[in-house]
Amino acid sequence: MTLLRRWRPAVAGGFPHMGDSLAILTTRTQVLLGAGVIAVLLLSFLITNSLLPIVGILGLVVMWVILRDPVYSIIGFIAINVIITLHPKADTIGGAPSGFELVLGFCLVSIIGYWIFRIRIFEWSSLSESPVQISLMLFFVWSILVTIGGVILNQNSPAIAVRELLNLLPLLIMPVLYVRFIIPGSKAENWLFASVLFSGCLFVIGSVFQIRSNIVQAYYLFQTGKGTIDITLAPFIIAIIVSYLMVEKQPWRIRAAILLILLEATGVAISLSRNSYVATPIASMIVLSLGSWKERKRGGRRILLIAGIASVAVIIMMHFSRILSLLVKSYLHRLVTTQRLGHDLALRERLAEWSGEWFAIKQSPIVGHGFGSSFRAFDLGRGVHTWMNFSHSSYLYIIFKTGIIGTLLFFIPFFTFLYNGFKLARTKSLPDRSRIVARGCVGALIILLFAAYLGPVFDSKTDLMWVGLIWGYFLALERQIHANATDLNTSFLPI
Repeated sequence: MTLLRRWRPAVAGGFPHMGDSLAILTTRTQVLLGAGVIAVLLLSFLITNSLLPIVGILGLVVMWVILRDPVYSIIGFIAINVIITLHPKADTIGGAPSGFELVLGFCLVSIIGYWIFRIRIFEWSSLSESPVQISLMLFFVWSILVTIGGVILNQNSPAIAVRELLNLLPLLIMPVLYVRFIIPGSKAENWLFASVLFSGCLFVIGSVFQIRSNIVQAYYLFQTGKGTIDITLAPFIIAIIVSYLMVEKQPWRIRAAILLILLEATGVAISLSRNSYVATPIASMIVLSLGSWKERKRGGRRILLIAGIASVAVIIMMHFSRILSLLVKSYLHRLVTTQRLGHDLALRERLAEWSGEWFAIKQSPIVGHGFGSSFRAFDLGRGVHTWMNFSHSSYLYIIFKTGIIGTLLFFIPFFTFLYNGFKLARTKSLPDRSRIVARGCVGALIILLFAAYLGPVFDSKTDLMWVGLIWGYFLALERQIHANATDLNTSFLPI
């Protein structure tokens, strides 16, 4: 029995789907079950005169459905992170999470805890499917040990430590779920990537409406703010679409892809992320370089067409809209000021912050200070020293928290997966669809490396969720290649 055949039942029937479970019941039992659920909901409303019990019961039903199916769990993970990003952060005492945020956090922890318990304890299977995952497991073990030592010896904040460790958990569970339960090219994978594309469109559309609302209420240009957007997802989708345009030949699909890339480019623009401004074009060029000569030629021609359409559209809209003209100029100004480190206040504040963080790193460079720790930095805007538990440089953040040992254990899998992604993107035995997504994933990882330079990427479970998803996709492709090779060798064995 081949490796692919051994794992295929995990999707088809190893874990029962809700629809399969209900189909086993008779019609009479299903009717009685539905009537019982309705009766419970009505009774809870009559007793409490509130919709909260109904919402709670429906929430438990949704969680039951999500936990019973690994594909639903991954999509649920994505949906919860979308809600967290779009939902405005509540003003609470001390920055504590609101009740709504606690509920969402509980749901995320429940999904992660359920599958770790089921795979590692109930089935007694290993969470590590490859050597790079073993390095990641060792990173988590090391991080926990260092954090415990920091809490005991340095009085690190336990609450902050738990939050920071939970932010890293998508790297642990997402690749495991993907490689175990999702077959490349399957309907489950179609639903998964459809949810990713839908999330990206939802972010951009929501951010456009937010900017529009801010413009109506603003007196000064800076009051328009920036879009509440996942700054990793929009460039990720752009990289995949660039890869797709290198291959696709049907005109209507090409037009749809062009509209989608223009929408995501709008999201990148209103994010006000200079990292994204620089990283997205560079990653797109790298994605183009991973194709054949014909693919590079076709993709480059279409990218130039998109750039021309976008330029003409922006110039026309700037001519007819004074506000849009000011916004575009402010976006361009923000990009240009990246080169003027001595004059841009935001960048000078970053340098002051990194100076304080580097001083703390030198006090414990090998072991680190553990999660929940803080360093002292000077705030140029207010002219005072503050204590910071996060960093705008993700590289310094990992070194500060886990030391050189933890940093090596963390980046070994990251760069190994990036290297494997380059190989998979150029593997001729894979179908076009797989190579399209693999090229886009490589571009996304490169964008994340750029974003980590000036942003808290490795302290964001949303960003790390996309990293975990990409790693899982690469592992699934490698498993498929090995399974196909095994099938080919087996077919030539004598009977």
